[in-house]
Amino acid sequence: QRFVVPPRQLAVRVQDVEYTRGDVVNFIRFNQRLSEDLGVQFQIGNSLFDALQVIQDNEMAFQAAPALGVTVSPEEVEGRIESFLGFPGLTAEERANPRTRQSLEEAKRQFLNKVALSEEVYRDIVRKSLFKEKVREHLGQSVPRIQPQVHLYEIVLTDQNSQTLQRIERALAGGDSPSDVALQFSQDPNVKRTIGDAGWFPRRVLPELEGLLWGTQADGSRVLPFGVPSDPQYNAAAKTYNIYVVSEFSEAREIDERAQTKLAEDALQTYLGERRRALAETGGLWMALDDKIYNWVNKQVRLASLLPTPMPQDPLSQLGVQGAP
Repeated sequence: QRFVVPPRQLAVRVQDVEYTRGDVVNFIRFNQRLSEDLGVQFQIGNSLFDALQVIQDNEMAFQAAPALGVTVSPEEVEGRIESFLGFPGLTAEERANPRTRQSLEEAKRQFLNKVALSEEVYRDIVRKSLFKEKVREHLGQSVPRIQPQVHLYEIVLTDQNSQTLQRIERALAGGDSPSDVALQFSQDPNVKRTIGDAGWFPRRVLPELEGLLWGTQADGSRVLPFGVPSDPQYNAAAKTYNIYVVSEFSEAREIDERAQTKLAEDALQTYLGERRRALAETGGLWMALDDKIYNWVNKQVRLASLLPTPMPQDPLSQLGVQGAP
């Protein structure tokens, strides 16, 4: 009951393909090893929910791939595995070299020992993740490369000093360029290099600023007029207050790789969301998650960890006490 039954219990089903709790643990352990090989402590907290979601998404993308004309070759799978093992971009000649081949096989053997998975299992994990990437690339081809965009500047402050805010507003109103104002007032340590220039952005790339950058008033005027500083927006991660300035607008400008990647990911998530709803309506989608499963899976992952779990220096930080470092 304790050691045989739980790993065999169903965790995820996508149409007729089933994944057990043991499969989920294998998936998490695989990513845990990749993280810990880089010296980074694997964050267990959300790993179960994330793993279930990714397993489900990978399988849906894999099953949808034939209809989209998406394929993944054995060579692509092998290349990704080699990259994981520290041998990225090997040529056919390098791969045929006996010394390189021996080093690669030894790295693979050590990885399999650490991750405690068969080669078949981890190859399947890599292959289906590649299918999702290829589906994303395929859907990304439908994203228009030429789109309306705004040119955004960012001024970073550590507090909301009213006098500083007024000086920024007066400087911009007086005709100073956003880059000059950023150089004068921004407390971003990289401001001398960036001059506050965040870049050009189309719609939907900065969802948290979508209304600010693209919103309009009832009379059709912009929520954030050109050359006018926004109200300070608090950045909780950096503990700073960011002021945004839209310097100009282009009706037709080629999006950069950063924006294309974000919009391609949005297209993928939209596509998977539609498939998820369609499969759910026909009973072709199932997922199990409760406290009992969560605790069991996380226990298996913790037991497999190679790195010690970090202990907080200040116990108050674990209680959510404000002011704790």
